Formats: sequence, structure tokens, C-alpha cells
Amino acid sequence: MKIFLTLLSFVTLSSSYAAATDLLLKQEGSDIDLASTVVVQKQLKLDNPFLIQLYGSYRTLGVLTKNEDAWFNLVFEKEHAKALSYLKNIKNPRLVQVRNGVELYLLHEIGFFQNFLARFIDISSQTPFMKTEMGIALDQMIGKETSSLLVNYGFTFSQKQEVALEKMKDLSSHINNSLQAFKALRDGKGALPWISKLSAFDILRIRLAQSALLEFARDGKLAASAKLIKEVIEPYVEQSTEREEVALYYITLARLLYQAGALAESKQYYYSIPESSQYFLTARSEALWILLKEKDYSRAKGEVASLNLSMFDERFYPEIYLVSSMANVLMCQFTDAKNAFNQFVSVNQQWRKKIEKELASKEPKIARLDRTIDNLERLLISLEEEKSLMSSTVDLVDYRSYLDKVNTSALVNRESEIRRQWENRKRLLVDTVYKMGFVKVEFIGRMRELKLARRDQFVDHVSTYQAGVAKTNEIRFPDDGMPWGDDLFHMSVDVVNQCIKSFEKGKKI
Repeated sequence: MKIFLTLLSFVTLSSSYAAATDLLLKQEGSDIDLASTVVVQKQLKLDNPFLIQLYGSYRTLGVLTKNEDAWFNLVFEKEHAKALSYLKNIKNPRLVQVRNGVELYLLHEIGFFQNFLARFIDISSQTPFMKTEMGIALDQMIGKETSSLLVNYGFTFSQKQEVALEKMKDLSSHINNSLQAFKALRDGKGALPWISKLSAFDILRIRLAQSALLEFARDGKLAASAKLIKEVIEPYVEQSTEREEVALYYITLARLLYQAGALAESKQYYYSIPESSQYFLTARSEALWILLKEKDYSRAKGEVASLNLSMFDERFYPEIYLVSSMANVLMCQFTDAKNAFNQFVSVNQQWRKKIEKELASKEPKIARLDRTIDNLERLLISLEEEKSLMSSTVDLVDYRSYLDKVNTSALVNRESEIRRQWENRKRLLVDTVYKMGFVKVEFIGRMRELKLARRDQFVDHVSTYQAGVAKTNEIRFPDDGMPWGDDLFHMSVDVVNQCIKSFEKGKKI
């Protein structure tokens, strides 16, 4: 009975307490929102500059609505996807700059890099956010990796974004510097101002330098090229583990030295490119011109022999036949010159057909994976990955819409770049055929002299020599009454000796 009375008393008191609490809630001060104190009570993990700055801003904002407090809690608790989904509900004018910063932060942290870069351009060109303390904190946190993001995930600028970037040129920001540098990669002289704004081993710095080098080379500014190599490229190459970057540096320097007339130094860099590099065959064939200029015929002959032309049957490099033919003509290796002519015609007739087929195709195949195509390929993959990440997150319609828009544009740009590659190949083939005509003239001239010197020992049997695509659709070499190299086979040593001696004296045979 005593226990029963005790329980009854407890229940009665509890009811009284509840009634008293309800009464108090009706008094002044009942509208105070205690949600803002919840964050303080929790153990926060403010492990980056942005969150630290955001928390400081949050504490100075004063009273917020329950929903606004809940949104801040999601950000601090790193519920990134939920916080991003709820972003559209944050409309308080006091929170505009905070909202912009949090949006960029969340897009980056989730891995929505395409949307992050696009929104950064939008926000930075239209608002002063990047000049705020929170903007600076975000830049410190993300800036150093932006160049890698641009390269690894691919990015292309719409016309609207290019206009926005022009407005942002004076914005002091690591992220902005990387975006501006990436935009300037194909701008030649426009690449130069951004080199000094990137860190010494930024991946875009070396690419900007290479772009500027090509522009200087075209203008004949070799001293400027040398300074760029010394101050930018060499320090990067010394630390780089990217072999192709080093190989590209070597071949670029070799070409500049050749242009400057420093043949021995140029040759040294050409021969420094390893056999495993994609630039190896190009370097060796270009180095042949140096050997011919130096009249180092024995070595040139060895190089021509090592560059077995059959290995180029499946590769588009028509100039290898040009340099091989010229080398053999100058060295009086007439049989080999004839073979190079014939192989040039055979191989490049096939390439002419392939080029025309690809240009006529609705979906042409990639001719060569250069940096522009590689960037677009990476972009398309990145867009698909980002869409996949969004599949589990609701209320991200605008972000998905942006990805679809970029995807459509990237496909159009990709096809355009591929067609440009095939058009370039067509022009190169036309130019090479045209140059090959001059080699044939040199060949015929030498053979005519030999025929006149030994007219009783030859029987003419050349009808027509036809090359591939040319400026008038084709080039034909009519019957000149000239013998080919195999007519001279049995007398090759005597003919070669006379030919080379006459060439060295600057006289015809």
C-alpha cells in the first residue's frame, strides 16, 4: 500500500511538472530557437581552412531559423549530399556569400568537379565572394590542386565562360590562375603572362612554356626561347618523372637549335630521345637532315637503313619517305631512292583513300590522341562519372542539366577536332607529294648526267611515276628517257664515287 501511494505521488508530481513547463513556455522568450546551440554541444571536426572560416561566420550570424541551423549542421557534420540538396531552400539575403561558398565547397567535396569549376567561374565573375575571408579560405584549400583537376578530368570553356574569365583576369586566386592558364594553353603569346603565376612544378606551367616556345620559334625569337627553356622548362624537366614530357622538351630544343644553325647541339638532343618514346622516329628522321647538311653520308646511310620504311606502312608519316629519298639521291643510292619513291606511292595512296573515307564518315575515327582530343576524352568520362554520382542524390536537376549541356558540346567539339586532324593529314600529304616532286627532279638530273656520260650502257625503260594526292589531285612524272637505279646496279661503286665527289665539289656529274 505504501509503495502504491509513493507511485501515485510520483505520477502526480510529474503531471504537475509537465503542467508547469507548459505554463512557462507560454511566457516571454518562448520564441528562442535553441537549434543553434546544438552545434556547439557537438564535437566538431573542423579539419580544413574553409570549415574553420565557415564556423566563425556561423557564430557571428546571430539568430537563424530552425531550417537554416539544420542546414549548417549538415555541412559541419559532412552530410555533403543532403546539404547540397537543401541549398535551394537557403534564401536569406544575409547568407548569400555564405551560400555561394558552401555551394562551391560541397560540389568539390562530393566530386562534382565539372559543376564546381563552372560555378566558380559564375560566382567569381558576378560576385565579390573570392575577395571575402571565406573565399580566400576556399582558395587556400583547393587552389593547389586545380591544375591537376583541369588536366585529369578535362574541361572546356563555353563562349560565355571565356567572356567571364576575361573579367576575372585581375582576380588574385590560385583557382583563377589555373583556369586562366588552362584557357591560354593554345594561345601562344597569351600563355606567357600566366607562367609566373603558377608554382614551379605546376603541370600547366610546362605546357604553357611549350606553347609559348612554338610562338617564339615561328617569330624567330630564339633568345626568348632560350630564356624560357632555362628558367621554366629545364627546372621542371630535372624533377619530372614524365618521360614523354622530357622527350618533348628534347625534340623542341633540337628543332630550335637546328633553326639557329647549331647543328651539332641540335643533333645531340635528337639522339637523346629514347627508343621507347613516341617521338623517337620523328627525331631520328629529322636528324637525317643534319647529317646530310654535314655531308656525313656514311652515317646518314646507316640511319636510313635502320629506319626501315616498312615500319611506317601503318603509320602516317609521309615525310619519312621524303627524307629517305633525298638522302639516297644525295648519296647516289639510286636503287634505294627508287624503292623509297615506289613505297611512298604505294603506302600513301592507301592513306589518301583512308583520309577521304574518314572525312566522309559521320563518325570519323581519332587519327592521333593529341592533348586536345585527350582532354575531350577525359571530359566525357568525367561527365559520366559525375552523372553516376548524382544518381543517388535527389533535387540536383540544375547540376544534371549542366552536365547534359556540356556533354552535347563536348561531342560536337570532339568530332570537329577529329575532322581537323584528318584535314591536317590531307594537307601534309599534299605538301609532301609536292616536295617529293623536287626530289624526283634532283634524281632525274643526276641520272641524266650519268646517262650522257655512259650513254652506251643504258636502256631506257621508265614510263610513268605517279604519286598520291597533290595540289592538282595528282603528280605525274612522265618518261624522261632516264634509267632507274637498278640499271646502274653492277656499276654502283664507280657511280657512287663519281656522284659524291661531284656533289662535294658543288658540280654536276
